[in-house]
Amino acid sequence: MFDPTAPSHPRPAPGDAEALAESLRTAPGTEARRLEERLAALAGRPFGVSVGSRGAAFEVALRALGIGAGDEVLLPALGSVEAADAVARVNATPVFADVDPRSLGLCPIAVESRIGERTRAVLAGSPLGDAGGLESIAGLAARHEVPLLEDASEALGQSLGGRPIGKFGRAAILALTDDSPVAAHGATVIATHDDRLARRCGRFREGAVDPDLDRAGVDSPLDDFRAAVALNRLARLSQALEARRRVADAYVRRLSGLSDLILPAPRGDGGGAWPRFVVRLSDRFSRLERDEILEGMRRHEILATTGPVATPLLVRHGHRTGHVDGAFPIAERAAGRSIGLPFHEGLSEPEIDLVCQTLDLMIQRTSFRRD
Repeated sequence: MFDPTAPSHPRPAPGDAEALAESLRTAPGTEARRLEERLAALAGRPFGVSVGSRGAAFEVALRALGIGAGDEVLLPALGSVEAADAVARVNATPVFADVDPRSLGLCPIAVESRIGERTRAVLAGSPLGDAGGLESIAGLAARHEVPLLEDASEALGQSLGGRPIGKFGRAAILALTDDSPVAAHGATVIATHDDRLARRCGRFREGAVDPDLDRAGVDSPLDDFRAAVALNRLARLSQALEARRRVADAYVRRLSGLSDLILPAPRGDGGGAWPRFVVRLSDRFSRLERDEILEGMRRHEILATTGPVATPLLVRHGHRTGHVDGAFPIAERAAGRSIGLPFHEGLSEPEIDLVCQTLDLMIQRTSFRRD
């Protein structure tokens, strides 16, 4: 059933059934190869390797880059749990750096201070569709001769300064997750300009042992059914992005008068990307008060969520990195004050009004109880 107040709402798209039927009539692997070409082209890359999930894609790429025991991978302290888990699975050490207060992506100053002799890769992306700072991170990685693994999933089909998102690193991860404009059950492609790296990714994706690196793979190929659905939905990517911009614009118009909120403003060519709509409470609110507001919205049957995660990721891997609370103040403040509002193309103006009115009411109630 369609639920307008759910955080996201991936639904069957016109043509999905026909695409699935056609995939049954083609040779195995045909649809996956077509998706590799399509997503690699979106990222401005000549080579693409399809993988069964976003987490497996991180692991495949790290293994193909030769990263393993004794190596360090630098990641944002706010972001992808799948990426940090993949670093741990290849027996490398995740090293976290604080984020930029506007984009919530890696802070270049923090990156500079955390790169060390054992750093073998930097993993960065465009969180919440904001590509601001990505060029600086790519420049830092190049200066230190460390490969940048770019997570382009949240800015699919976007560009920055005329360059496609996904073209800033040695390789890019493009995952069609449930909050993507073209959700396809996590179908993922690793895109790169390096033919040798692409071949290694392909071998590791199949679970084979790479003869050069002498290490086993992941065995996570992408099935043709999800690839076929992804291709069908990618044909409407521009319309989906435009619909999401209209919903985001409506949210911004209704919430811009609330002084207790920091609203998203993703940077990028053509209006940026909108995988989610996440607001942040001002610093006068605590994590517990944020949770009270979320619970109040849920009582009104609006399923708002927490925003980007930091604490679960750091708790899981902090013992390996010596992390203590307060080490990444911007990431920790953002994680404790973020609210993800319902966001999908199906939202109507009255539904957006209802969400905004309820959020305003819960903020006022929480402030009244405290004051």
